[in-house]
Amino acid sequence: MWRPRTTRLVAYTTAGVIVLGMIVLAVVVAPQFKLFDRILMVAFAAVVAWVLHMLARCRVSADDSGLTVVNAFRTRRLEWPEVVDVTMTTGDPWPTLDLADGTSLPAMGINGAEKARAAHQLTELRALLHTRGEAPTPPDPSGHQAVKAVTVPAPMRATAHTRSRSNQARRRTARPTTS
Repeated sequence: MWRPRTTRLVAYTTAGVIVLGMIVLAVVVAPQFKLFDRILMVAFAAVVAWVLHMLARCRVSADDSGLTVVNAFRTRRLEWPEVVDVTMTTGDPWPTLDLADGTSLPAMGINGAEKARAAHQLTELRALLHTRGEAPTPPDPSGHQAVKAVTVPAPMRATAHTRSRSNQARRRTARPTTS
């Protein structure tokens, strides 16, 4: 199971401080605040603590049949063949799982802010994906590339470069001609 360490520590510490602070504030606040106001202060702290808990519970766990990705407000169970690849570039907050249906799923359980730990967790996840899933086998150090699984076409995404070129082409054809 992979889960961020720093995120959990910060989220639960912050939630505890907020709840404790609002309880103390509700007790020592000026007498013009009624019981209902004091209850609302503590209820607000409870809602903030719940949101922080939802962010801290993120994890990615693997077993023989697939992956379970628990993100802040959604849990998704994936079979190994459903996951095509996992990518994470420098600066990304978490890796992205590329799925066989052409969609992607963030895996918030691996936190990019924990650089060395995230790299290690990503390496472990990739190794599992390559041994159990449909992901292509990494290149052989001898230069030969093994072929594994079925290639699934990725969805076509327009980049800024292709969009600007197509917009330029449209502008050229849409210009009024002067005689």
